[in-house]
This record gives sequence, structure tokens and C-alpha cells, in this order.
Amino acid sequence: MYLFGGSAVVKDNTEMYALDLHKHHWSVIKHRHSKELEDVPMPRDDPSCVIYEKTMILFGGFKNDGERCSESYIFHFGDHRWEKISSPSKECPAPRAGHSAVVNGDDMYIFGGKDCDVRMNDLWKLNLKTYEWT
Repeated sequence: MYLFGGSAVVKDNTEMYALDLHKHHWSVIKHRHSKELEDVPMPRDDPSCVIYEKTMILFGGFKNDGERCSESYIFHFGDHRWEKISSPSKECPAPRAGHSAVVNGDDMYIFGGKDCDVRMNDLWKLNLKTYEWT
């Protein structure tokens, strides 16, 4: 099981943790620093994270300033590297936090969430091969 980000009373967290479910032991997964600062997600609460092949996809959430976002990132477990996903789509989901996400085949679906006082009731699909939103 993996845990990324979140906030605490003292500081925001950009660490990633792994829990070995057999040994009940937590460990920190250190990420390699990227050449591009934007390739590493800022601290955030309530994003969605799903596992796809040998990666983890992170979408949305709200940053430490309370702003909701619609950014997508991919974490490559093989080389412990973050990468910001650039979608070729003209339309993408509105910024949100607290939404649901699931992977089916080569697609990630997100549903609902909230942006300030607006509760969302929409469904979006991200193709994880092409990064196109529909």
C-alpha cells in the first residue's frame, strides 16, 4: 500500500510511504530529483492515486494554499521518478479534490469531487497510453 502527501499541523508532506502488508512495516520511498521542478507534485490533500502497471497516477487534490487543481502526475516505481503528465486534450476535468478514481484496462476514470462549495457529478476518462481526457 502506498501513501503520498497530505498535511500535518507542523508541515506539508511530499514524502511517499510504502506499507508492506505482510510484515506490517512502513518505509519511505525517496524520489529522484527531476531536472524540471514542475515534474514533482506540490504538497496536496485529497487527490486520487491509482496504480497502473509499474506506476502510480496522481490526479487533482488541493494544494497547501487551499486551491483545487486538475494536475496529473505519474510516479515511476522502477526509477523512483515523478513526471508531470501533459495531456494533448483540449478539455480536461475541472479542478477538484475528494473525487474517486479507478483503473480499468488502460484507462483511469475519475468521478465527482468538490471545488469550493460546488459538488461535482461528472465522469472523466484518462487514457493511460495517450494521456487523452474524454
